[in-house]
Amino acid sequence: MAEYRHISHGFEPVFDGRSRILVLGSFPSVLSRRNDFYYGNPKNRFWKVLAACCDELRVPETVLQKKALLLAHGIALWDVVESCDVAGSADASIRNVVPTRIERILDAAPVREVFVNGGTAHALYAKHLQPRCGLPATRLPSTSPANASYSLERLIDCWREALRPAIKPAADPPSTIRPQTPGQASSWWSERRTAAGQTSGRWSGQPTERAMRNGKRTESRKG
Repeated sequence: MAEYRHISHGFEPVFDGRSRILVLGSFPSVLSRRNDFYYGNPKNRFWKVLAACCDELRVPETVLQKKALLLAHGIALWDVVESCDVAGSADASIRNVVPTRIERILDAAPVREVFVNGGTAHALYAKHLQPRCGLPATRLPSTSPANASYSLERLIDCWREALRPAIKPAADPPSTIRPQTPGQASSWWSERRTAAGQTSGRWSGQPTERAMRNGKRTESRKG
């Protein structure tokens, strides 16, 4: 059995000033940390699923290709946890969580929707990040190989239904991230900060019907 170690995330989020949706995992697996990028386990189906949702003919293989895919379609990618105690790659072992500073993305990009990859990411987001930003997250089934009850086709169907309305068609080349200064956050995000904690309307923090329908499984680990 793997021993507990306190580990920091190790690599940067992917986003730019045009990112409109944010996809969050829980924490990088051993293989992802070794490869220095998200979903580095070749058995994890994340990149196959995302490529299908974006109508891309090829699954990205290199880090540059993966970043280009995300930015071309207005997708930001990060994890909920910045550092934690963890045993190997087991999501269920995560403890002593230090959450990521989600404001780093929300201050720089017009993110309107948050999606989380799997049950652990959803639970950690609800506990550590949603109270800070006021944005509820749609829980999607984990792309981890541990989620064996979901075939690749079933994963693509679930993710496509959730993401397609929000994904931006690829057209212009990805923009660069413009420097942000204190107080330069978009007016929309400033309003969301002020409204965080409201109990009515879309931003109440209650799970959506789609979230309840698509996410009913808690995974023990991620790839």
